[in-house]
Amino acid sequence: MGGKWSRVGSLSGVVFVALVVASNVAAGGIPDPSASPSKVIAFYTAHQTGQQVSAVLTAAAVVVGLYFFWRLRNYLHRADDGEQLATLGFVGAVLFGIGGCINAGLQWSLAAVPDHLTPAAAQALNVLFKDDLATGLYNAGLAALMLFYGAAMLRSKRMPAWLGWVSIVLGAAALAGPIVFLVFTATAPWGIVVSILLYRRDRAAAPSIPEAATAH
Repeated sequence: MGGKWSRVGSLSGVVFVALVVASNVAAGGIPDPSASPSKVIAFYTAHQTGQQVSAVLTAAAVVVGLYFFWRLRNYLHRADDGEQLATLGFVGAVLFGIGGCINAGLQWSLAAVPDHLTPAAAQALNVLFKDDLATGLYNAGLAALMLFYGAAMLRSKRMPAWLGWVSIVLGAAALAGPIVFLVFTATAPWGIVVSILLYRRDRAAAPSIPEAATAH
């Protein structure tokens, strides 16, 4: 049973991506940073439920994402050559998750009682949310997790070499601020591929049950 649930847990990367996509869909179009305070308050009043759902989904994505990245860290950690690199990759995932929590908090603050916010507070929160107060955490976290996990994949040889190189390229691109959004978008297919590979390898490594045992 433990092996079965372990293999199911390997697919947490797919769930992580699904939660992030669902959060973005629920959020819809956020007012621009230059939007007037009245427009900001009107938007969050009209879309209060959707914004709160989006914030909750983001928080859930952080929890599932940390589990997924921890599983990847443990998988790469089994090879001595990838031990320290895999751990540093998970540290990057933690930074990335903190950035997500900050954004979820700002979004919830805007949507909780939008009609009670002063115009200045509404505009300030919207600027921080839309312009991404957590940009530094996102950039650093995404760069670290991609660079170090990519290096761990190459050193440990427990993942395809091409995936390791793709991860390193994405990590380097994440350090170039203006295109970090493209790297964030690329994280979705990357997470799905890694998750499926973890599942397949966990399944292949699972001990087979003797036919005699299954007959009873």
